[in-house]
Amino acid sequence: MPPPTVKINNNNNDVSKQPPPPPSSQQDENINNRASEDPDKSKKPTHIKRVSSVGLQMESVLGRKTGNMKEIYSLGRKLGQGQFRTTFLCIEKGTGKEFACKSIAKRKLTTAEDVEDVRREIRIMHHLAGHPNVIQIVDAYEDAVAVHVIMELCAGGELFDRIIQRGHYTERKAAELTRLIVGVVEACHSILWVLCIEI
Repeated sequence: MPPPTVKINNNNNDVSKQPPPPPSSQQDENINNRASEDPDKSKKPTHIKRVSSVGLQMESVLGRKTGNMKEIYSLGRKLGQGQFRTTFLCIEKGTGKEFACKSIAKRKLTTAEDVEDVRREIRIMHHLAGHPNVIQIVDAYEDAVAVHVIMELCAGGELFDRIIQRGHYTERKAAELTRLIVGVVEACHSILWVLCIEI
């Protein structure tokens, strides 16, 4: 049954308008050919929503002006990488002394909580300065793209890797290591607003 005719009344002139005829089989074939040429085209989104970065929008993540880290230190090889940060070997230009530089990309700080986490981490490191079993913070710098935390370089490797390499520890040695770890946790908990959840 053909579709009904639509009648439009405009300035007393009756115009009958028939809807366009259905596509012919040749048109169907052309459409199918175009779809088969690029099957992924229809699956691709027409736009990509980017997550805005609170870290890049803020005037300062650290809340203070800092010097230019690259005037004092030169970055070397990459030592490690995490979700938000990359750690590099860095060398103090004036003395040749080696440190570690943890660079935190501001574009990855997508929420105010992410920014606060960075500030809190630096405050905790300053509070724990002087503890013999906690990495010592030297300074923190900020530029347009990252926050850079200069720290004592620990070249001993990961404890887990050492355990795997040794195969097993004696009860006495395991107790010594556990005592060190628990001592650091106790120092963290002595600061009332620090709770260790990543043990």
